[in-house]
Amino acid sequence: MSQEIPQQRKLKIRIAGVGSAGVEMLKEINASGRSDATLVAIDTDLSTLTQSGIKHILPCGGEITNNLGCGGDPNVAKEAAVANLQSLKAVVNNADFIVILSALGGGTGSVIAPILSKLAFESGIKFIVNFCILPLEMEGSERVSLAQKAFKYLHKRSNIAVSLPNDIIMSSRNKTLKEAFGEANKCVANAVCSMLDMISGNGIINTDFPTLKKIFPEHGENSFFAYGCGFGENAAEDAVIDLKKCPLLSGNSPAAKNLLINIVCGESMEMNKTRLLLESVKDCFKASAKTGFGIKVNPDYDSKIEITAIGTLQNPGEILSVCKKTSEIPACPKNPEHIVSNEKNTDNSAESTVDSPQSGIKSPQRRLSTRIPEESPSESQEPTASEPPETMQAPQPAPRPVTEDEEPPKKRRGFFVFGKKKGDLKQEQPVATQSEFKFVEKSQQRGFFEDTPPNMRNGEDLDVPTFMRRNIKINVS
Repeated sequence: MSQEIPQQRKLKIRIAGVGSAGVEMLKEINASGRSDATLVAIDTDLSTLTQSGIKHILPCGGEITNNLGCGGDPNVAKEAAVANLQSLKAVVNNADFIVILSALGGGTGSVIAPILSKLAFESGIKFIVNFCILPLEMEGSERVSLAQKAFKYLHKRSNIAVSLPNDIIMSSRNKTLKEAFGEANKCVANAVCSMLDMISGNGIINTDFPTLKKIFPEHGENSFFAYGCGFGENAAEDAVIDLKKCPLLSGNSPAAKNLLINIVCGESMEMNKTRLLLESVKDCFKASAKTGFGIKVNPDYDSKIEITAIGTLQNPGEILSVCKKTSEIPACPKNPEHIVSNEKNTDNSAESTVDSPQSGIKSPQRRLSTRIPEESPSESQEPTASEPPETMQAPQPAPRPVTEDEEPPKKRRGFFVFGKKKGDLKQEQPVATQSEFKFVEKSQQRGFFEDTPPNMRNGEDLDVPTFMRRNIKINVS
């Protein structure tokens, strides 16, 4: 009797484009014709969604924005997110792998992308990836600060979080504005498709999903992303050189703790050259720990080779400047339906599921980075004996301890907080309790009037409290 072989469960992959820039990146992935992932476009502007050509759309504006954009206002985007929290949960529900594409600094991307990462993290999704475009420095400190806070928030809830600064995207002198943004969207699409090709088994050499989770097992790691292309007889060597010059590395090839390499080449690529190419990329990033790689053959590439590398930093103190301006960037490459959850969500406390990022975020630095440096403590200077007495600083008094009657300072609630958790409310509102009153003999119930003659009326001593005379129990509400 033949035994039936169980079929392998298909991975549930979601790719969400948040905001107008995220939808543009999603359109580039949609153009590749992927069938192994569900693409969802999310925005407050309904026209952006209907014109995107994406099958699954989630309009968040409604009456809040009259189905228009939120005008870069994060408070309007927050209100829209609260109103559509259950629909956002439906996007991440039952997924194994999710990729979130967004631009930070404005309204929709800076608010909904971190919220989506939070919901994905809490729902137990095994792998979360974020690709974020950062604003230009010239756009002002307010947008840069918001982008910094949003990236730090979603970075802590992602296996991989990659930042793509607009200062680098727009630094090309030989390309129009449309070409520069189109190239950035194509690079993100290539990186996403490279990962999906490896775990979906579309290449000749693949990295399966369990191996990918072992390569990037932790959340909140500092990540980097680089790409390179080569053509002609020396395509492999040129691709490695182009990879090292990738502006996203700021002129420095970091030491990688974990590394994922994907190579797309033509049919004529030899095995020996492929091995040497992989070793060169690994040596480029000094990868000594976990490394995964995939190789895909594209018949249209002929003499072209394309390399994509994604990794986490080996040295946590090493910072990649993601706003460093460069002078040049290398040449590299219906009817919509609203998404509806298939399961009924009975959670009545949905608004309390999204908490705040860590408080006490430092003021934004001039240059953004994937890791926000902490301020070094200032050194105290002691006055010398030669200084006049009036220039000497008086010693600061020691901080006064908090007494029992004083309340400790309350923690500041972050921007992404939509409500307090039930546990916090129970702690802040203790329930008043009343002990059972024990009645005494009537002869001992007169209290203050014990030594006075009884004030009798209709057989009752009116000096005895009414609740004692009539055995009434008082309830405190």
